[in-house]
Amino acid sequence: MNTIVKGFYNSIFKQSKRLEEARGAFREGDVERSILVHKEYTHTEEHLGAQSELLKVIVFGGLDGIVTIFSLVSGCVAAGFTTIQLLTICMGSLLADAFAMSVGEYVSSKAEKDFVNSEEQRERWEVENCPEEEIDEMYNIYLSKHGFSPEDARKVVDLTFKYKDFFISNMMFEELGLVFEPGGSSQPSSLKTATFMFFSFSLFGLIPMVSFVSFKYIFSLSSLLDRHSQVLSYTTACICCALTLSILGYIKGKFCSMPPVKSALTMLFSGLISGIVSYFVVTFVTYLTS
Repeated sequence: MNTIVKGFYNSIFKQSKRLEEARGAFREGDVERSILVHKEYTHTEEHLGAQSELLKVIVFGGLDGIVTIFSLVSGCVAAGFTTIQLLTICMGSLLADAFAMSVGEYVSSKAEKDFVNSEEQRERWEVENCPEEEIDEMYNIYLSKHGFSPEDARKVVDLTFKYKDFFISNMMFEELGLVFEPGGSSQPSSLKTATFMFFSFSLFGLIPMVSFVSFKYIFSLSSLLDRHSQVLSYTTACICCALTLSILGYIKGKFCSMPPVKSALTMLFSGLISGIVSYFVVTFVTYLTS
């Protein structure tokens, strides 16, 4: 667990800091600063592929979970459902959606990995059985795609062909646009990403539901606030969701090398719009049917 947490910290903050420093040096045209940034991080960065992938799953799963259930809570409130009805509907939807998201993550992740592995096996077989043809393919790619001179293209092909794993990996990228990691992928297993997706969606999806139900109970204890407990608890749930969406959006911005504040505001806006649309659509339908 400590390794994962450390990996997440490095993925979000260390890599982000390095990129910001490099971009700052570029904007200012500071060559010496750029050199220092590269020297400082080249030997200290860890392989963060697995942690970065899991962080992506957690962030995007959490965003999907909180927006989905917040929209559902908004609709239930607009329809005038009781707390028990809201809790039952939201909990059923939460678990069903979390399971569907995790299955989708597992299937898509495994399909991608299986496809890459099958193409790697085919390319490896072709290199072993048709080496001259594969060499000519890469030679022509260097000539036509990258503008190498015939002499340099031949040197590069002859040199890289000595290292079969690198040659195959490079060929897969150049020909197919696929990334193959020789020596085993650093990415987490499909089952692990699916598990993280399920729990991330579920935990963050609980926030709008639990905050509404909890504050509804708290406000109902006061005779002064009980009359307005529905509105107050929904408003409080909106605030809790807004804070969570802002935090997740900020992390997403760090992770995706976007302006964190802009990312936070974007996620906040999209989440609240989803809830507002759900609320007013249900209100309108209820009005028509009544």
